[in-house]
Amino acid sequence: MDKIQKDTNDALETTRKWNPLLMIFAMPLYLFLIIWASYFPMGVLRLASEDGHELVIQLTSIENSLIPPASFFGFLFLFSWLCFISFYIISKRNRIKAYLLTQILQLILFVIFYYSWFIAILYLIPLVVVRIVYWIGFVLSLIYFIYIFVTKQRARKDFFASLNIKKFLNVILFLWLLMYGINLFTHGLNHFLAHLLLALLPVSPILFGLFMVSFLKSYLVTLENLNAVNKNQEKYREEYGYTIEEWYGKNSKMYKEHIKKQRGISK
Repeated sequence: MDKIQKDTNDALETTRKWNPLLMIFAMPLYLFLIIWASYFPMGVLRLASEDGHELVIQLTSIENSLIPPASFFGFLFLFSWLCFISFYIISKRNRIKAYLLTQILQLILFVIFYYSWFIAILYLIPLVVVRIVYWIGFVLSLIYFIYIFVTKQRARKDFFASLNIKKFLNVILFLWLLMYGINLFTHGLNHFLAHLLLALLPVSPILFGLFMVSFLKSYLVTLENLNAVNKNQEKYREEYGYTIEEWYGKNSKMYKEHIKKQRGISK
């Protein structure tokens, strides 16, 4: 089974299980967990920063202006819920298109998750220079993501597969020791073990950024496959051996037209 067929099967199986109860009760919970996971770390560290906690720094005014307010996440929850309800309605006529739309919305939520966690980690990086470097890296990662989305270019090998693990670990170890040395210089020997472990946090944006870019890039492949199937549904339906009812659903225009033709032939 190739990747396109697997993505198509997942789309049809998932949308077939959708029902009103799922959209009213389970879907809001799912969206709440995703959006809460995006907001909570950033919100907690922001409050800790405002209270003057010693392990959390205060961001610059420019960085603070880039932090979305809590109301944004509330609006995002309501907007996403309404979108999923509309996708459920669409699935009654076109399952592939409905599933494609849900994947696009989830991609947007994952990008917001990426941004929110990036902001949260910045509260644990004391040096402005290091934060500026990470801001540049974050922006470049988004530019790269947009580039492969627009050009539809996919690397044959994943970044992690071609990465020299030994050299990469040496760089991470160097950065860890560097950040620990900075913590030791600024805070002294107080909370020795805590500062040793916290020195890993400023390095974490590198690992987190690489993971998210790799994840989002693989997610784009799924979207590309679903988009191709959506544009040529009859071709793929016949190729994969689905009936019109299995593919489009009983309430679809295609299925109703098929029934009319069958009745006409029987007469």
